[in-house]
Amino acid sequence: MNPYVSGDTTTIGVNSKGGWEYSDMRAYLNSTTYSYENIDYSTSGIYNSLPSDLRNKIIETTVVSGHGPNDSTNFTTTDKLYSFSPHEVWDDVDGNARSGIDYYDKSYSNTRQLDYYANIGVTTSNISGAIKKSIATGKAYTWWLRSANYNSKYVFFGVNSYGNWNPGNSSSADGVAPAFRIAE
Repeated sequence: MNPYVSGDTTTIGVNSKGGWEYSDMRAYLNSTTYSYENIDYSTSGIYNSLPSDLRNKIIETTVVSGHGPNDSTNFTTTDKLYSFSPHEVWDDVDGNARSGIDYYDKSYSNTRQLDYYANIGVTTSNISGAIKKSIATGKAYTWWLRSANYNSKYVFFGVNSYGNWNPGNSSSADGVAPAFRIAE
């Protein structure tokens, strides 16, 4: 998701600082070019590798992402490809506003569970529908979400191989399940 530099919580794009907007994963998905501290960064990424007829149908989507402890407000970005937020996958049904994803993901109340996951009944107590498996091996794997955990300066959310929400170190090499919208 992002590089990890021990003790560095001040540099945007390191650990969870700057959230989804400045993450390496966002740049990789969207084939972006951006500047930070007078240095230009560019990635060819996934978006440019899609067939042109599909790229021409993908529309930009405004997404809200939870902030980490280094930031005080949620992040809003406009992307062609993006990762899911925790609430877009799970409905938190623990009934406790001081635990679970509705507590640790500060964007929870600004997002909603996607119809796909709601229709198959994915909740924080019914997690199997959140599992993603490799086409090549059939093995379940961990995949990244776009919200930073508000309680840790090093962590973004992910989905573990059992389908549960999983705060993961920002430098972990995990999968991604890109989301996008197609114009009608």
